[in-house]
Amino acid sequence: MLTFWLASLAGLWLVSAGLVGWGVYHELKELLDDRLEDTATLLLAQSDSPPPAPRPAREAEEADARVVYQVYQDGRLIGRSGGASDAQPLLPPNAAAGHHTLTHHGERWRIYVAHDPARGRTALAGETIAARRHVLNAVWAGMGWPLALALPLLALLGHWAIGRALSPLHTLSLHVAARDPAALRPVGLDGVPSEVVPLVQALNALFARVEATLAGERRFTADAAHELRTPIAAIRAQAQAALTQPQGDAHTHALAGVLQGCDRAARLVTQLLALARLDAQAQAPVAPAACLATVARLVLAELAPAALARQQELGLEAPAHAHVAADEAQLAMLVRNLTDNALRYSPEGARIEVTIAATPGTTTLTVADSGPGLGDADLARLGERFFRVLGHEASGSGLGWSIVRRLAESRGWQVVVDRTPQLGGLRVTVTLATSGG
Repeated sequence: MLTFWLASLAGLWLVSAGLVGWGVYHELKELLDDRLEDTATLLLAQSDSPPPAPRPAREAEEADARVVYQVYQDGRLIGRSGGASDAQPLLPPNAAAGHHTLTHHGERWRIYVAHDPARGRTALAGETIAARRHVLNAVWAGMGWPLALALPLLALLGHWAIGRALSPLHTLSLHVAARDPAALRPVGLDGVPSEVVPLVQALNALFARVEATLAGERRFTADAAHELRTPIAAIRAQAQAALTQPQGDAHTHALAGVLQGCDRAARLVTQLLALARLDAQAQAPVAPAACLATVARLVLAELAPAALARQQELGLEAPAHAHVAADEAQLAMLVRNLTDNALRYSPEGARIEVTIAATPGTTTLTVADSGPGLGDADLARLGERFFRVLGHEASGSGLGWSIVRRLAESRGWQVVVDRTPQLGGLRVTVTLATSGG
């Protein structure tokens, strides 16, 4: 990075120096052309004075670095400078007025011609291109060394400034490299420059997400180890009982217990996997247009056989469409867990009503039953993992309510649990944001 910066600085310096040199060259060219023009014009203005005397011969050797001139009267040379020839004019007296560039006596010249037709006078002022180069070289010598000195000074200053600016990043990198891999605590902001604060904040946010992910994995492992022991032990006990019993009712009952244990274990694994997905994908993007009414119809159709088996009445009241800002799979998870809990914890012959109501901006899902309901103490603990109401014969692990609570937390849904005045049992109301789709 530093090498690239120094190379860029050197390239910028060369471009700048070239532009400055090009500008100086053109400005100096115009300045010297203006001097020739002023000299010729001044000579014409002095045409009524005696002709200028030639310079002494000892000054002629300096003529290459000076302006030389010739003055003609009706084509006859009446005055010249020491560096101008008597015999050969720089240009014919009848040359066009203005600037000319030509070769004279083997040298390149820049000449300006001025005419005064009223008096028949012509003035020529010129200088060699070599003399101009001499002036330009002198200018470059005067300004070149400061430019040459500025480059290393700029490089040293830039190196120091970049090193000082990157020092906090270097310190931060050493601090992060020295951390224990399991340490996910936030990096402190004390002494961190304001330019680096956004980077540290983003790093801390990453640590928080990683810690949440690891906590979810640890929680899932603990949940699985805690809850799977019970159905597996029950299946083992029923299988052992079946082995010891002869063919008959006891044998059939033991095998039925094995099947029930397998069903419970399968349901438990499904819930654990669903809960693990929720923990891992809490920030996943949401599909913008899922129909809660359609999802509810499909889920209740799946649960209808279980309700019929216990002679329970399962009803749904919903509009044709109720689009909400949620994912279809998560909506199905929500409806299934709430309705399944109502079916399990309500007695035989109970009534379970599922109601969906769409209002501007929100959609509500209500699941009410005619069961015994819950006391205030049990309501306060509702949603804790593996919490189940004591004294209830329904099988379950308490994960259904954990899934509902986790869904509500991750998606910003509002969940209210109370007693339904119509049916007398438990009522759960979930408020979801309406989708524009």
